[in-house]
Amino acid sequence: MDSQKKLIGAALTFVVLLGVALYVVKERGDSNEVTEDSVPELPTLDRDAITALVITTPVDEGEPVPVRLERDGDHWRVAGPVQADADQSAVNTALDKLMDLEITGIAAQNASSHEQLEVSDDKGIRVQVVAGEETVMTILVGAFRSRNTMVRLAGEDTVLSVSGSIKYAFNKELKDWRNRRVLDEEPSDVVAIRFQSENGDYAFQRSDEEAWVQLEPEGAEDYAPIERFGPTKVQSIVSSVARLRAVNFGAEGMSPTDGGFEPPSGTVTLTVQETPEAPEAEEGEEPAAAPAPGPPRTIVLLP
Repeated sequence: MDSQKKLIGAALTFVVLLGVALYVVKERGDSNEVTEDSVPELPTLDRDAITALVITTPVDEGEPVPVRLERDGDHWRVAGPVQADADQSAVNTALDKLMDLEITGIAAQNASSHEQLEVSDDKGIRVQVVAGEETVMTILVGAFRSRNTMVRLAGEDTVLSVSGSIKYAFNKELKDWRNRRVLDEEPSDVVAIRFQSENGDYAFQRSDEEAWVQLEPEGAEDYAPIERFGPTKVQSIVSSVARLRAVNFGAEGMSPTDGGFEPPSGTVTLTVQETPEAPEAEEGEEPAAAPAPGPPRTIVLLP
């Protein structure tokens, strides 16, 4: 009799636990099972038809400001909140991730999970995809979990998991969407450089042996050769300046005076002499001589 009572008790306990588990699953609405009927479809995107992206990244304080990126032919520009050239690589990476969205499962089906999965309206990165005058898709990009990224179609409760890490492609400040190139010259084309400031006036020129030598600056009042002069130091500076990139940008409408450029604290002058390459010869023809170099260009930077 005792063993029969224990068996009945165990059966009742199992039924109760099963009921609790089913209730919890029903309340949470979470499921990782993927079936054709259960998984919402993401809109099909035509990359060539996309004309704009509007990306809104959450902020700790205040209201987030959307960044609008617009296509201009084969080029992309920042159209808001400022007008500027866009970082083409950053935009193309974002487009790549949008085109490669691969649903791997359903992470949640209940709105109560949105905050935890970082796809709530105040935590998710809102990505609006525009083709012409029509918004073809708006998603909220959230947390990265178990090699998948959580995403949610705006206005829907269901949270989808998509393959891989995609959040980094959209989680950017305004400055990271802008083209930060200040100079984009080949360091080997820089044949002379001059530094002028209150600390001195120094000029250098690339010799025929490709080494840097110090020159007496034209019009300099006080010239003295640099002791233990190191040509490699000049080359290192030239390489950095020729590929100069901005770290950040001044506020829109900032005047040169506000930026500290009037009067300038100094100047860096680069002389650039591009060396044209010889055209490729057709099979069986003698290689053609390279065209004569064009006139040198002067670039002046105001530090």
